[in-house]
Amino acid sequence: MLPTHHKKRNMVLDSMRLGGGRCPPLVVSILLLACFLLIFNWWSLSTENIELINQLDQLQDQLKITVEERDKFLTLKDSFEQQLKNSESEVGVLHVRLQKQNELKKHDDELTEDLAMCKSNLDSLTKLDVTKTATLEAQRLEKDGLITELDTKREETLKLISELNKTKTDMELLKQTCNKNNVKELEKNNVEKDTSNLADLGELEEVEKYAPENMKKNKVVVNIEAEPSPKSITRQSTNPDRVA
Repeated sequence: MLPTHHKKRNMVLDSMRLGGGRCPPLVVSILLLACFLLIFNWWSLSTENIELINQLDQLQDQLKITVEERDKFLTLKDSFEQQLKNSESEVGVLHVRLQKQNELKKHDDELTEDLAMCKSNLDSLTKLDVTKTATLEAQRLEKDGLITELDTKREETLKLISELNKTKTDMELLKQTCNKNNVKELEKNNVEKDTSNLADLGELEEVEKYAPENMKKNKVVVNIEAEPSPKSITRQSTNPDRVA
């Protein structure tokens, strides 16, 4: 026995055969319309599919570009973050440098004030030096004058000393001359006295014998009396101006 669906197919074939092998126009038109709709749907779907594929490709390209740009942006972000960190560190270094510069500026101001004070002190010292130089020059001139005057006084003193020595020499010569004259006179007087005294006694020969001894004694006495005292000589030597 045949299955039921084979039976149904055979019945359809038999009915078509009974119609002379021609399909009804309505069925044909329906089939054509269905085919047209199917073709149109396929074309529209294929067109949409192509557009979707193109859009998908574009989206993929855009996605790739976006991913690349994102990677670039991430890289830039990292670089910017690193630059930010470096900038912060540089800002810290610059802040420290600024503080040092401020300190150096304060120190420079202090040094400028000290320099101005040193300049004023230098000007004062220069003025004092000029005054001191003028004073020293005046004192030097005064010293030269005093030295000249001292040399003059020394020359005068040497002259006075030489004159004093000459005067002493003359006085010594005069004293010696006076002493000699006194000795001669005393000897003469003593001889005359002794001769007169001994003549009366008749002892002229003995008088002549002892006369030289008496003359020597008298000469010694006269020399002792005529010799000047050391004190007078000392006073004369210590006071040359008075003697002169």
